Amino acid sequence: MEQWYPVAWAKDVIDLKPLSITLWDRHCVLFRDRSTGIYVVMDDICPHRAAPLSEGRLYERETDGEKETVLECGYHGWRFNCDGRCVDIPVVPLEKRIPAAADVGVVYATHLSINGLIFMWFGDRLKADESKIPLPKELVQADESERLFYRDSFRYFPISFSTLHENVADPTHVSWAHHGTGRDNRKTVKRSGGVDIVHENLTEGYVHARKYNQDSSKGWSDIFFQTPTAVHYAIKLGDTKSKIFLLSWTVPISWDKSKVFTLFSYLNPPKIVRLVKWFSPRWYEHTITNLVLDGDPGMLQKQYAHLQAVERDGYGSAWKKEYTLASGKWDTSVMKVRQFFDMHGWSMPYATPIPSDARSERILTRVVNDRYENHTRECQACTAALHNFTRGRTAALVGAGVSGAAALFSGIVFAALSIGGAAFAPLPLRLAGFGGTVLCILLLRLAKMLHYFMTLMTYTDIAYDLNHAD
Repeated sequence: MEQWYPVAWAKDVIDLKPLSITLWDRHCVLFRDRSTGIYVVMDDICPHRAAPLSEGRLYERETDGEKETVLECGYHGWRFNCDGRCVDIPVVPLEKRIPAAADVGVVYATHLSINGLIFMWFGDRLKADESKIPLPKELVQADESERLFYRDSFRYFPISFSTLHENVADPTHVSWAHHGTGRDNRKTVKRSGGVDIVHENLTEGYVHARKYNQDSSKGWSDIFFQTPTAVHYAIKLGDTKSKIFLLSWTVPISWDKSKVFTLFSYLNPPKIVRLVKWFSPRWYEHTITNLVLDGDPGMLQKQYAHLQAVERDGYGSAWKKEYTLASGKWDTSVMKVRQFFDMHGWSMPYATPIPSDARSERILTRVVNDRYENHTRECQACTAALHNFTRGRTAALVGAGVSGAAALFSGIVFAALSIGGAAFAPLPLRLAGFGGTVLCILLLRLAKMLHYFMTLMTYTDIAYDLNHAD
């Protein structure tokens, strides 16, 4: 359990606003120290009356000529510095010494990594080793001009983190579970080859596998599993210097809930890729990522619920009886992930289905794919876009109503003039009627388009329809 875990993107941490995070059922609060720029993670419990500090406030105060960021409990105003030390209790005289018991229990080590991904060390901060952060060394060591990051996203799932790990490490499911969101590979998938193990050390939790394309001259894909959160794909594109990295980290929130961070990266990208990235706002990239992620969570949640229902010894052995791994070497990476959890399940709670009466019920796919609760609510880019789209749709509907009313009024006047014997209606009247009609139609189409984007940020049946279409 003493490892580095990603907890948030820096872009989603609002200045002077604490953010609640959870890891292994441990509630913590995350915020940025404005004086140093360092991100701080500490226990989300006020020592006074156990109120959540994430419901409090952040502000800067000046001490001995230096500014420091202070977290204030929203219940009784106890204040803590970035080291977790209680520096002020409002009802206690200033000259009275504050006891050490008033300090926050645990403050964790943090590290701001590539593209603003914040990692925390879950354990003794004195043992934190930044060299163990689960990131591809090739990507970290590359020059800034050689790499391009895009689609930095996250999403919550009501699924165990071992089930999600198994899913991400399985390269063969994409053609079926996500076939509607890209090129349909179901009819062209090859029946030979598979996944070869290049290097493995399950004791340390490291596996390097390789999957060759049908035509090996067109490149290959490396799959890296690094305990306990990371599954990374490195895709070599033929004989070029370009390489695509598909990075994912699955973080355990509780026994039946996980948070997945995803990041796409291009090493030595073509200019056209940089141009497309420049024109793609973050909220739009998230709609594309979520469209792909909608493909299989409903199946995975029901798969995990079934494994729990038939679990007998409580240590995650149900898969050995329920799975028929008859796909040869294509199931190699799945086997390695399961073997790792079998080996380390004792020291990693929730890595396998838990015993007794703690069973997960089947959840409707519509609930599993609730994008607002599982993503938009915590994403600053999508929250702002949803707010703007909502206001824009309202304005478009009002504008459509006004222009439609103007067109209707012009039509009534034109009809009255015709009845009165007028040969021609005045030109301004005809222009008002035609222009009002056209503008009304355009604004209604705009409102419909904005509603479509709003749906993509809350919940949509689009992904389900795509993934189940012939």
